[in-house]
Amino acid sequence: MSWPLVQLKDIGNIVTGSTPSKSKPEYFGSDIPFISPSELGKSIYVDKAKQSLTEAGGKVSRLLPKNTVMVCCIGSLGKAAITATQVATNQQINSIIVDETIADPLFVYFYCLTLKPLLEAMAPATTVAIINKTRFSELKMPLPPLSVQKKIAMALEKADTLRGQCHQMEQELNTLAQSVFLDMFGDGYSSTELGLYTSVITSGSRGWAKYYSENGARFIRSLDVQMNYIGTKDIAYVDAPLGKEAERARVQHGDVLLTITGSRIGRVCWVTEDIDEAYISQHVALLRLSDKFLPEFVSYFLSMPALGQRQIKKAQYGQTKPGLNLTQIKGFTIPDVPIQEQQKFLETISANNHIKRLNSLNNSNIESLFNSLMQRAFKGELELKDVA
Repeated sequence: MSWPLVQLKDIGNIVTGSTPSKSKPEYFGSDIPFISPSELGKSIYVDKAKQSLTEAGGKVSRLLPKNTVMVCCIGSLGKAAITATQVATNQQINSIIVDETIADPLFVYFYCLTLKPLLEAMAPATTVAIINKTRFSELKMPLPPLSVQKKIAMALEKADTLRGQCHQMEQELNTLAQSVFLDMFGDGYSSTELGLYTSVITSGSRGWAKYYSENGARFIRSLDVQMNYIGTKDIAYVDAPLGKEAERARVQHGDVLLTITGSRIGRVCWVTEDIDEAYISQHVALLRLSDKFLPEFVSYFLSMPALGQRQIKKAQYGQTKPGLNLTQIKGFTIPDVPIQEQQKFLETISANNHIKRLNSLNNSNIESLFNSLMQRAFKGELELKDVA
């Protein structure tokens, strides 16, 4: 089915947010949510933010009405949401105040979710990815009749709800492991510094891009480090060079890996026996433990929101550029639990881990199906008769 293509500026007013002067306290701290990219991408509708503005601050920043579609165009390109109330945004966000006589905001939102690969391809090769207002305004989208837009939006919203339920289950499974840990080790155990029981704490070196190959040794990047497992999507390989730098970055079975820079700081896993020769990037730290601690135990501890993750976030507080250094990692504290008790904990949560892995695979499949559904929807390939 062929629908006319229109530019985003044709379906509404495009607005770029701004941050009011922080030297004027009268601009901050009232009822108007001040949206940043961290508030986008979590749910379809947004009505709260970490910061708020006064009416005066909102006017400086540019107020957006309810049902405005917000898209991050600096940094985390493509994150999006719809305003559920009057808000303002910072300069990283371009917003579409949709003309609802010709376009449905929910339809526009879902279409904007498909733009992420295009935005990333369009962004100039700078330190921070940027799509300016003009280029964003000129992006094209299909525009079926309004009644068809609403049916497509309704179908995608139902699919998105199912997707959200799977993510919610993953969060609940993570909380369960933490609850078991606190029940077993919350009281009665002193803490010790992790660095006292590691024979090696290091990170990978730079310059691995020139060694990329079609096959060879596994190259573990920050995106490969998932919570308590190493991902298998888009695996990278290297023809590793000889020398001390490469040897330092080579992993062994039982090493604990922790991401230390970028947007994925704090993800942690251990190297299982099915990983043969492999090397880490400069964004990943390697912890080689003594016999005092099991790598699985340390990985689970560091992955728990109220325990290891809390220390990781605290170590980054006040830093201009988020990141962890090796000295900070050495200083992380962990309950001084006997090996037998560590093993008991791992046995207790083994069933939970199996369910988590299945749920993770299910989530991955659902994400692929949802993306495919969106692509079909905007090509006019969906059967909409039963949507109501």
